[in-house]
Amino acid sequence: MIDRTTKHKLRRRYRSRKRQVEGAGIQAEENIEKLFFRRLPRLGDVRRFVFAWLLLFLLLIGGVVAQTRSLERLYQQSGPIPGGTFTEGILGTFTNANPLYATGPVDSAVSHLVFSGLMRYDAQNRLTQDLAEKIEIDTEGSKYTVTLRSDIKWHDGRPVTAEDVLFTYKTIQNPDAKSPLLASWRGITIESPDNRTVVFTLPNSLTAFPHSLTNGIVPKHLLDNVEITQLRSIRFNTGNPVGSGPFKWEAIEVRGENLEDREEQIGLLPYENFHRGAPKLQRFIIRTFRDETRLLDSLKGQELNAAAGLETRPDDIAPGVLQDYNVPLTGEVMAFFKTSQAPLDDLNVRKALIQAINQTEIVTNLGYPVVTAKSPLLASQLGYDKTITQLPFDVDIANKLLDTAGWVRGENGFRSKDGKPLSLRLYSQATTEYSYVTRELQKQWGAIGVDVQV
Repeated sequence: MIDRTTKHKLRRRYRSRKRQVEGAGIQAEENIEKLFFRRLPRLGDVRRFVFAWLLLFLLLIGGVVAQTRSLERLYQQSGPIPGGTFTEGILGTFTNANPLYATGPVDSAVSHLVFSGLMRYDAQNRLTQDLAEKIEIDTEGSKYTVTLRSDIKWHDGRPVTAEDVLFTYKTIQNPDAKSPLLASWRGITIESPDNRTVVFTLPNSLTAFPHSLTNGIVPKHLLDNVEITQLRSIRFNTGNPVGSGPFKWEAIEVRGENLEDREEQIGLLPYENFHRGAPKLQRFIIRTFRDETRLLDSLKGQELNAAAGLETRPDDIAPGVLQDYNVPLTGEVMAFFKTSQAPLDDLNVRKALIQAINQTEIVTNLGYPVVTAKSPLLASQLGYDKTITQLPFDVDIANKLLDTAGWVRGENGFRSKDGKPLSLRLYSQATTEYSYVTRELQKQWGAIGVDVQV
């Protein structure tokens, strides 16, 4: 309980504080009126002075900001930081990481991350040394001497030597190994005078030979005792490959019970003793996809950091969401005729099919720049002859060739001969671009009376 005297004291103190607050409010109003509103009409007399100070203030602020941003370049720089997981989706299947057999997009991607070659392509697609410290060419251009780096090691810690290089290419040259690289290594002699030197002697001079040295080198100490005929199917290739590349094998996970929906996830870890410096990533994951739709769904769902193998950007993905990397390819897309079976065993039929193709119309609607192929070899490839070109587009000549060959057009628009229809089966990958090209070929060949089943 509060006694009566204390209540009176509290009331007096409250009234006193209230009068002080009211007095302060009145004084503040008088000061605002006196110092601002009464002087406001005089602003026009000093506007130049006020604007000058305001401009000076803004210039000082702008100068500080500009100087700070310019100095950032001296003590700051953008770059990768250690850590993180990079997940890349690739259209295809994983079958073999061994560089002696890796041919598909998935196999090649894994192989290049796990294994190193004597030479490599840098970020600008220029050929440069990898395991090789230097490469020397004799005056005739037929002998190449490669000196290895002294700091290269396998993922298991063993040193990479010239014996490994010799073993790799000798294995490729062995027909029992069944390497797809065999044809390009026939007739080449390989010698190893010491642990860091490999000599390649070619039957003829070839300035493009260093490009053949980009395939991965495999460890002799792990594969030397394997039966050569079994080399393609051993566990080393798919379960525990050991290379000298920037990433080492971690594990593989297979999802899906059927071949149609099976997907692989391959985990790779950074190799801390990599000769060009350990990768900064904590993990590199490659996911495989059987069809483009599933790959795009995972990309849109932010399950992937990147997707490889897409010919064009999907229409439903905005341009600013992803960064595109377009790599010019020194290759061609061709339609191959099986000349051992009718009706493609007839030269006139093959000529008619070629001259019925409007290449310009097909590539124009692809959505990205493409150069039409006129020869089985590119201008930059060895053996190219500009005088050997494909027959030009001419529907009239195509029809005459089929008429001459005895193929008669029926009421349904398709041709036949001796009661047999002029029909073909066209096989292609199930990508958006290849499907478009096959539909165009089906339409253009159908215009001259050929029944094409895709």
